Amino acid sequence: SPARFPLLPNHHCHFSNTLPTTSSHHTPCNTPPVMPTKLQQAAADIARGTCGGVALTIVGHPFDTLKVRLQTQPADARLYNGLLDCASKTLRQEGLRGFYRGVAAPLGGQMLFRATLFGAYGQASRWMENRQDYSLLHRGMVAGAVTGACASLVESPVDFLKTQMQVQVLRPTSDLSRPHFSGVVHVAREALTTSGIRGIYQGFSGTLLRNVPANSLYFGWFEYVRRWTAEKRGRRPADLSPLDTFACGGSAGVLYWVSTYPLDVIKSQLMGDDMRPSHRKHASIFDAARHLYAQGGIRRFYTGFTPCLLRSVPANGAIFVTVMELKKRMPY
Repeated sequence: SPARFPLLPNHHCHFSNTLPTTSSHHTPCNTPPVMPTKLQQAAADIARGTCGGVALTIVGHPFDTLKVRLQTQPADARLYNGLLDCASKTLRQEGLRGFYRGVAAPLGGQMLFRATLFGAYGQASRWMENRQDYSLLHRGMVAGAVTGACASLVESPVDFLKTQMQVQVLRPTSDLSRPHFSGVVHVAREALTTSGIRGIYQGFSGTLLRNVPANSLYFGWFEYVRRWTAEKRGRRPADLSPLDTFACGGSAGVLYWVSTYPLDVIKSQLMGDDMRPSHRKHASIFDAARHLYAQGGIRRFYTGFTPCLLRSVPANGAIFVTVMELKKRMPY
């Protein structure tokens, strides 16, 4: 029989304390896990963000339609007296499809936008991990601000196409100076014909002005409250339940809109304006803000706030649950 003697412990491979015979099987080594490459990490972030964009659009688009219509209706010729009136008229005049008016742009666009958003945030947050002189909240806020700037390049044209589809119902049927769009492709074609690539970036300055502070607070708060919730539960942030993640994401969505909603109203005014530069009501961000204030003071900047706030919890809860649950099931 083979001799027996103890072996020193090995931290990488698991051995028996018996020397093998010719008929025995070797126990496989417990090799360290292979670290994913930066490209693999980015691809995983993009895939999760894409799925999150689908979830957000399905849940949030009806609220967004009501929000945009309330934001952009003329102050001196209101079509809607509030959220419920807007919802009932949309349902009565257009059916359920009315709530998903222009959904093709955000469905495809949100997939692209959220892929960009979470892809950029993944890269920015990994870059900030080495800055241990910053708190978790500050690291999340800096990464979120960088993310907001990058994502604006994708979000702005998507938002423009959606807004043009949503607000055309506010124009009088007798107004033949602007085309009645049959879909987002028609909007894009008209914008490109009128102003070239700059046409689909109408309102970009408003998107950038909103996105940098909004995403800074959005991601910074999510990371902070997620860590705080995990500590209260006595577990790791990655092990939080979907319900906890939903609550964290929903609260981040509320903070996003409460802090920057007036900027979103300005952005909607710029995007819903005439595509022809010579026919536009607003020459700039400041001009749009001045016109809005003249129409109703500070309250004018909060028109449509209720549907936006109602949308923020389920839509943002849904996207973070989707992203975080997929993160548990994906290899990296």
